Amino acid sequence: DKTAVETALKNRPAIKENRLYIPEMGVNVPINEIVNGNDAQALFNGAAHRAAQSGNPKDGGNFVLAAHRFSLGITPGNVVQKSPFFHIDRLKVKDLVYVDWLGERYTYRINSLSSVAPTQVSIEARTALPQLTFYSCGLGGERDNRIVAMAKPVE
Repeated sequence: DKTAVETALKNRPAIKENRLYIPEMGVNVPINEIVNGNDAQALFNGAAHRAAQSGNPKDGGNFVLAAHRFSLGITPGNVVQKSPFFHIDRLKVKDLVYVDWLGERYTYRINSLSSVAPTQVSIEARTALPQLTFYSCGLGGERDNRIVAMAKPVE
């Protein structure tokens, strides 16, 4: 929930792993690298760093993350754990998003929300200016449109 994420942000120990925090969605999950093109494993427990060549918080460009919107699990708690972007529809322009990356915390402000076709891979393209792009499938599954949030760094 939002309060738990805000508490985690305030009471953080030394940053030891790459994490994504989105208070408005109750998200506090690890950011996982895709290994050997297998994004299923990266998506299993958190957010997947898609299109690594497009950017990251430290080096700039388009830092692209994806996570499941709804994924079945063995228990209700397991479903929640495997579906971190379930509440992506709660986001609003100007909401804050936080990323811990390589020992540093980065803050972003959402500047646009949209829905795109699953074939619109341009959302993962490198950008000249730093930005965070994160998305998930609609509730209709992988063939459904993608709900996309784009955010700019807060100086």
